[in-house]
Formats: sequence, structure tokens, C-alpha cells
Amino acid sequence: MTRAAVYHTTQSTITKPLDGSKALAKEAIISAAFDPHTYTTGRWLRRDRLERDARYIKFDFDALRRKVVELCPGARSIPSYENVEGGFNRIFIFTCHNATHVVARLPTKVAEPPRLTTNSEVAPIRYLQSNTNVPIPTILDWSDDSTNPIGSEYIIMEHATGAQLQQKWPTMSGEQQITCIQAIATNLQQIAAIGFPVYGSPYFADAPIACADKQPFTKGFCIGPHCGTRYWDCNVGEARYYNLTKPNRGPWSDLTAYCNGLIDTGLSRLPPVDAPIPDGPPFQGSAVADAHLLSFGRDVIHKLSEDPRVQKTSTPTLHHADLHKRNIFVSDNDPTIITNIIDWQSSSIEPAFEYADEIPDFAAPYSNPLSEDQRAKACLQALVPKLSAARALDDNLLRPFRYCHRTLRDSAVAFQQELIETSKRWKELGLPEDCPYPLPGSHELLVHQRQYDIFVAARTLKQRLVRLLDTAPDGWVPTHAWEATKVAHEEAFDGLVQAVESEESTDEQIMSGKQLKGIWPFDLKLYEVRIKLMYNSLLANARSLIAALETPAETVLWLSWAEPTRLAAIHTALRLNLFSLLTRPCTTASLASSTAASPALLQRLLRHLAATGIIAETEPETWAATPLSQALCDPRHAAALKYSAALPAPVCARLPDFLALTNHMEPEDPLRGPFQHAMDTQLSPWAWSRKQPGLTEAFSLHMSGYHAGRASWMDEGSYPIKDRLAIGCREGGEEVFMVDVGGGLGHDLEELRAKCPELVKGKRMVLQDLKTPVRYAKKARPWIEAMAHDFFQEQPIKGARAYYLHSVLHDWQDEQCRQILDNLRNAMKRGYSKILINENIVPDMGASWQVTSLDIIMMATTGSRERTESQWRELITSAGLQITGIWTKDRLYESLIEAVLPESAKL
Repeated sequence: MTRAAVYHTTQSTITKPLDGSKALAKEAIISAAFDPHTYTTGRWLRRDRLERDARYIKFDFDALRRKVVELCPGARSIPSYENVEGGFNRIFIFTCHNATHVVARLPTKVAEPPRLTTNSEVAPIRYLQSNTNVPIPTILDWSDDSTNPIGSEYIIMEHATGAQLQQKWPTMSGEQQITCIQAIATNLQQIAAIGFPVYGSPYFADAPIACADKQPFTKGFCIGPHCGTRYWDCNVGEARYYNLTKPNRGPWSDLTAYCNGLIDTGLSRLPPVDAPIPDGPPFQGSAVADAHLLSFGRDVIHKLSEDPRVQKTSTPTLHHADLHKRNIFVSDNDPTIITNIIDWQSSSIEPAFEYADEIPDFAAPYSNPLSEDQRAKACLQALVPKLSAARALDDNLLRPFRYCHRTLRDSAVAFQQELIETSKRWKELGLPEDCPYPLPGSHELLVHQRQYDIFVAARTLKQRLVRLLDTAPDGWVPTHAWEATKVAHEEAFDGLVQAVESEESTDEQIMSGKQLKGIWPFDLKLYEVRIKLMYNSLLANARSLIAALETPAETVLWLSWAEPTRLAAIHTALRLNLFSLLTRPCTTASLASSTAASPALLQRLLRHLAATGIIAETEPETWAATPLSQALCDPRHAAALKYSAALPAPVCARLPDFLALTNHMEPEDPLRGPFQHAMDTQLSPWAWSRKQPGLTEAFSLHMSGYHAGRASWMDEGSYPIKDRLAIGCREGGEEVFMVDVGGGLGHDLEELRAKCPELVKGKRMVLQDLKTPVRYAKKARPWIEAMAHDFFQEQPIKGARAYYLHSVLHDWQDEQCRQILDNLRNAMKRGYSKILINENIVPDMGASWQVTSLDIIMMATTGSRERTESQWRELITSAGLQITGIWTKDRLYESLIEAVLPESAKL
């Protein structure tokens, strides 16, 4: 949500006398219906749960009200208040019994960095009140330390006098509007006249900032790091990695240093080069490509910053980040008189040109607009000389500065377009030498243009959807319109898919429903769940139809001939890297040349792969890729087949022999089971696997592919992480939020971090497994706190909020499971700790083939099982634990079982 977010209010009446038990009791009843901590007035079509969770504030509302009463001389109670929820702050407008109006502002997590947020808002207000005549409400009290009795940073100030300009503006005459803009300009001129030595944000001199990051300003004030969200890990769903650069937030002594801060901000968003960019559209690109482009971008903006015209408009200038009509108050009697300017959050000291493209909404056209010349003159005056000079500068000299730090958010293709245009016009712009960014070749330009056209189509699509659905640009919708907007959203997608697939779409860049989905700006999770259910039903019906049409003899031949030979052909193709070579149709001869394999052998293998649907035969002895063969190029899927061929397949092949030897009884001894019989070993499957080169790594890769794209307990609408884990969780010191027991390479912790960043931010999450996977986890995910641990031994981490087991207990028989659970139970803190078990629950009827297949594999390899709900309840109860909930989003996938020590259960 941008700073231009709409504010919404809810009114409550709460009387708080300083004494009187009846009044306090009445107040408690009224307060129970109001939650001051949770964001309630809106929902988001994108990252809804993350957005709402990020705006949750844990604080003492009663302490806040007591503080307000203390600050208001003569006040004894607060008869009423308004709860105002903005995009970045929780705001309460309190009315004391003596009619005094006081505003309390509490920043949310998305506002800016802790402590600096409030300090950098109060400091410029106090400075301006002392050194200018800019009208700003008086601050009564403030704190940038959330350990205060209220439990949150806050600013308590007098209510602005007068009326919001946005309320008065429509009824003002053209002459009044011009006079009002001139009055605003008078205030801005005072601000622009202040000389600042560096770029950054203003703070008090004693702000909690390292001395090296402070630049003295005047007595009592300094310039420190830029407090804007672009430089910090504040934006919902946008992680910072800093694997390519260190944080560079200022203060910056000159324009070159400021430019480096912009580029480093872009680099900070890029994930490690071997990781995919999350939630990226088809034109997103890669971390490597973005880093390469930003390297050129640094050279370009350095050159531009040397130009005298840019230098002239780069004076460090204090800027109000949201100077629009709702933050300007005017006299009730005379709307040309400015009574207050509010909301100085995110005030920063920038080059004047940074805001040259912004037009305040009081300068935008309306139904009864001023003449163009009048408005332009008034706007130039409002922008004052420093900013008006920047606005007069050729925009092409400034555009690269605006886009270089947004390559991951807006895609690198947008920034590349700016560099291409700048390079083309370099001489025309009067710039010396050659542009540091060389124009791409003709083929690369064609590829770029195609990607840029899709980017423009995506941007246009979003603009149209925002208008159609009547949402904010980030998908914000008022709560009362949420259900209707969700339906309209799905209908809009359905309608556009039909238009695209039927060739009725006027947008030439969107050729298929799949492409449309790739550039869709809002979440389709709820829609995708519905489609997935339809897909599963259709797939089951299709399999039933094949079974009905196919004769038993044909089925037997397929099972006995096709399946084993197809797997053999696939494994051989993987070893030869055949699937990766099919980037375009290839002949047998060309593939033989690339692999050094016998052409005759390849012809036989390729023919069988085509006959069984793995690849396509386009012409005689010519072969092409299919979606399946392309998927097999993914190391995770290839690893699944490698692991299956090495362990489950040969063991399952010998399973009938073992069952015959035991008179068809279930395996009882995990060290004398089907696996040991098939492999002629006394080792466990895990000990045996560690002796096979690459097999442990293949299993870990297989597991990461197995879980990718599947329904997860971390998805919205499944396990309520915030309510069940985050609220009430202790923080700081040695407190541990989650221990991922037997967590392999840490895929689940990474997923939790990506899907619930605001809930887990700053919390300790520990991965436990044996030495080999832990060693690989540390290399793959350096941020993980990894610990080598055998879960059959005493749990070393005591009193964690959650102990998490994913696909661990299904590897073991009940006796071993109880031992694992016993070790966790003994480490739990009663009334606080929980065990989360992420496993399949076999339904009593209608189990899917995925679950039944895994059940047979577990029996064959480990002697264990997939369990029914009654079996899970019996096992967990026998371990001295109590189930407090089971969450199942889709019965084709795992469920989440929550268990606690019995006395802490809340049924």
C-alpha cells in the first residue's frame, strides 16, 4: 500500500473515569468487542494474509489511553475515540471529556525500520517548528522505544485545526484554489530554503544510530540513514538478501554516493544466483541478468550525475513524502488559509530532482479545473525554485535514477528499456563520450522488445483491473466489499481467459490463458484451489474412462511391458542428457553426435520414449520435447527417478517374496524387513543410502521437488499460524520460535520464511538433521541456524514455541515414533510449546493413489506406514500428548496435526 492509502475509521465510545469499579466493568465489556491491535478495515487481493499480519501491532491499549489522559490537563476520561487505520500506522483520535482532541499514531511493521521510523518523523517536525512558520500540530509526547509501558513506538499530538483540504477543494472557486496553492508554496519555500549538508533522513542528535552513520547538522539534530522503505526490509513479500552488496542506506555526502545507494538497493533485493526469483512474471529474468544490468546502470547514472544540469538540480532538499490534500488542513471559514500540514513520516533529504515527476493532487485536473496556464503557473510556484528547475530538466536525464532500484519489483526489462532509450539519445541529450551501456544486438533487441511489450501489457492489465474492481493499486479492498470483489475478480479472470483462448482479446501480447495467468497482478490462489478440485475430478474420471475402455489384457501388457521398459529408457536418457538437448526438434543423428552414443541404440530408445508419451516424434527420426520431458530436465525430478530406481523400485519388486516368507504379515522389525531382504543387508535404509554415492543428495532433491507446488499448511486458509503460534510467542534472547526436526535441507523453513515473513521476522528458527544434510543445508541456505542432531537422542533445545516434524514419523513404526515424541515432549514447556506433525492422513474411504503408493513404499523400505486419523490419535495419545487440532486443506496432500502437553490443551 502506498502512502496515498485511504484511511478508514471506526467509532467507539469508551468512558474511562479515574475511579469507579462499575464504570471500569462496563468499559471492559465494551472493549471486548473491539480489537485495537488487528487490522480489520480492509483486505488485499494480493498477499492478503501477509499484508494484514504485517499491520498487527502488539501493545497495551489501556496504557495508551492512560497516557493520553495524563497529557491533557484537566482531562479525567475519554468518552469516545475513532480508530483510523492507514496503510502504515494505527491512528486513534481520542476525545477527552473536556472536548480536547488528541491524536495517537503507532507505526506498523511496514512503516519503516524500528526506532528510526518515529525519530525521523518527530525530528523534522521539531526542527521546522523551531526554525520556520510551517504550521504543524504540537507533539505532546513520543517514544521510539517499543519497550516503553505502551509496548509500541508512538507519537501523541494535538489534533490538526480546521478542515482537510480535500473536503473543501471541490467547492472552492478557481481563484481560491490558486490562492491556496500559493499559500502552500509559501510554506514549501521556507522548507526549501534550509541547507542540508548530505542526503539521508533527519534525526535527533541522540538517535540510536551508530556514530559512523551520523552527519552533524545543527545543535540537537543530525542526518542519518535514509528511513524510506525502499532501503529496508519493510515491504510485504519482498525479501532482502544482501548477498551481492552490503546495506547502503546513507547518509550520502555527494550525488555519486547517493547513486551507489540506489544501485545497491536494487542489488540487495536479488536472491542468490542459484535460487529462482520468487513470484516472478514471465519477463522477470534472473538474478544474474539483473546484477549484470545494474552494473551497467551504475556506470550510466554516475555519468549522468556528472552533468552540470543534473548537478544543478541535485541540491539536498527536505521533502514531505505525501503532500496531498488529505494531509493539508485549511481554515473552516477561509479555505485559502493553511492551518496545518500533517503526516511527516518518511520525510527525507533527497536530490531535488528525485521528486520532479510528482504532481501534488491539488495540482491535478478536476471537473471544474483552472486554465492550464493558471494551474501550471501555480504548480511551478508550489514546487518552488529548487524543484521547478528540476521539473524543467529533460526527463530523459532523470528516468534512469527512478528505475534502477526497482529491477526486481518492476522487472529488469523496464530498467533495460530506460537504458536503451538513454543510450539512443545520449548525444542528443548533449552528454559527452559514449553511453556506458552499449546498445544490444538486433536479436537481443527483438527478444527485449517482446519482453517489454509483455511488461507493458501487464502494467495495462493491472491499471484496468484496479479500475474495474475499484481497488487500490496494491489490491486493497474495504472489508465490506471483500466478498463481492473476490467474486468479481474471479469472473474477470474467467472472462479474460475465455477472450484470450477464443482469440477475442485485443491485446496481441497475451496469446494464451497460461500467459495471462503469468502476468495477472493479484493472487489466484482461491481460484486455483477451485480449478485444482475440478482438475483432480477430471483426472480421476479420465483414469476411470481409460480403465473402462482398456481390456484387461491391454492393461496387463502395459504393466508388464511398457512400464519397466519406459523407466529403463528414461534413466538411460537422463544419463545421456537427452532431454536437455531437445531445446528444438533434433534428429537421431544430431543427438548421437552430441552424446557419442550409438545412433542405432538411440533410435530404439527414442522410439520407445515417443511411443509411451515422454517425447514427441515430429518426423521420421526427428524428436521434440514435451512438457514431461522438459520437467525431467529439472534436477529435482531427475533425482526422484534416480532415487526410486536405486531403492524403492528394487525393494518393492522383492516385496511379494518377503511377504510370502512371513506368511503375509505386516513387517514388525525395521532391521529385518523387506528392505534388508531385497538388498541383502543388515543396515537400515538410511545407513545403506549413505554408503551409496549421491543417493542421500538425490533423496533431498527429490523431497524438494515432491513438495514444490503442493498445498501447504502455510497457505492462507489452512493452519492459522498467527493465532496459534505467533501471538503469545516470546521473543528475544535464546527464545526459539520453531525447531524443524529432521528437516533435511531446510525447505520448509525457507517456505515459512517466504510465505509468512512478518510473522517469523527476527525469530529464531533451527534446522535439525544428521551431519550430511546439515552440511548441505548450511551451504544452500546460509541464513538457517542448522544443528546436527539425532532425534532418537535428548532434544537439546528446550521450551521452543513449536517442534515441527514433516514426513518424519511415517518412516518409523509406532515404538520408534513414541521415542521421537518422548524426546520432544520432555523438551516442551507446558502451556506454551506445541508439536506440529505434517503427515498424510489416510481417509477411511476413497484414498488417493498417491497416498496408497506411499503407504506401500513405506512398508517395503522402512516397515512403517501412512496412518489413518484414528491411528494418529492412538499414537500421539500413547506418547503422553493431546491433539488440539487437525488441519487438512486437500486430502490429496498432507495434513497438519497440532499436539500439546495435556494440561495446556484448549478444546
